[in-house]
Amino acid sequence: MDLAERRKELTPFAEVDQAGRDAVAMMQSAFERAIETEASTLSLKYGWEERIVRLALKNFSKAGLAVFNRQVLEKLDAMRRRDDAGGDDAGQPEHTQSLQ
Repeated sequence: MDLAERRKELTPFAEVDQAGRDAVAMMQSAFERAIETEASTLSLKYGWEERIVRLALKNFSKAGLAVFNRQVLEKLDAMRRRDDAGGDDAGQPEHTQSLQ
């Protein structure tokens, strides 16, 4: 996202917003499926109660998604503020945390 913004190839449009939402929904669905499989595997491998493992993995997934959402929203908000101010970030230091 940072690289595309620096290259002036990043523009927040409604289609991009919807595509992002769809991608996040697909990511959540993939995590949910993976959690079920991993909970079962970890339960058998380490003798842990599967229900507890599943809860821990779901909390981990939710925490990661919350961080991702916060970082994306902060980045988009910074871009909107810069656009509203009519500013061009050429030559200005990057003050927002990059997505990793």
